[in-house]
Amino acid sequence: MALKCADICNPCRPWELSKQWSEKVTEEFFHQGEIEKKHKLDVSPLCDNQTNTIANIQIGFMTYVVEPLFVEWARFSDTRLSQTMLGYLGLNKAGWRGMLQEQASSGDDTDPALEETDSEVLPQGSKTL
Repeated sequence: MALKCADICNPCRPWELSKQWSEKVTEEFFHQGEIEKKHKLDVSPLCDNQTNTIANIQIGFMTYVVEPLFVEWARFSDTRLSQTMLGYLGLNKAGWRGMLQEQASSGDDTDPALEETDSEVLPQGSKTL
């Protein structure tokens, strides 16, 4: 479990570092999608820059992969580090949601992820940062 947490911990880092790596990974996804289009292949999920945004990809990754794992990790190892990482996860998720809201207010279609309610980032009874 610790190894998996280490593998996917980018959303649990400070915003600027996490955002930079998220942009790089998504750039790779979109590049792969362009190659697939060029070769007339079906575009892999998350790789189509016409239907995905960095913010949407990151919010989904955080909500369905990172957050459930790190909540369980914090339950197993309720340390200051675990709580700090969950804190950054919550802040970063809010940052990506803010970017989606800015896109929506600038005339882009509202993304369904904006209407999703945030789940509790810190496990019940956990210490705050």
